[in-house]
Amino acid sequence: YEAFCPQEFSMEGDSRGLQIGTLDKDIQSVMVALDIREETVAEAIEKGVDLIIVKHAPIFRPIKDLVASRPQIQIYNDIAVYVSHTNIDIVENGLNDCFCQMLGIEETTYLQETGPERGIGRIGNIRPQTFGELAQHVKQVFGLDGLRMVHYQERDLQKSISRVAICGGSGQSFYKDALAKGADVYITGD
Repeated sequence: YEAFCPQEFSMEGDSRGLQIGTLDKDIQSVMVALDIREETVAEAIEKGVDLIIVKHAPIFRPIKDLVASRPQIQIYNDIAVYVSHTNIDIVENGLNDCFCQMLGIEETTYLQETGPERGIGRIGNIRPQTFGELAQHVKQVFGLDGLRMVHYQERDLQKSISRVAICGGSGQSFYKDALAKGADVYITGD
């Protein structure tokens, strides 16, 4: 996994790598999830999973207790948890590139460089469409029940969009980069 998505691609201070358990065992079954939740743990136990790869670290802030009812603690059922957070966003053909493919965003570049020939977020061009059409396309492509759009006037929904920035996480710290690089719209995971 690290051959595809090296830990050193992660943003500074990011949680990454093995957080729970051990990788010094045979790994027969792997689950991929966004977060470690109670349902994730139950499914992993039921399916005999040896390793869960998650985007969001179960241990992100200092641990204040080890209460057995927390999903992060229940995972100690001989299941390892490996975190791939910003490094899976940054790596070529990672999440941000996948999102661009899904939405038809082409001729992409990084929102912000993080190293030689790599960066976080993406910005590129799409077929011209209205803001409202793009919002419906995003909703359909990602199978969303709802979508939060920030705009100021009803006529903004008719604005023509041809340059789109995207960041799979909250992306709030890259908003100015999106503006500076001419984005008509900035799509974030939050």
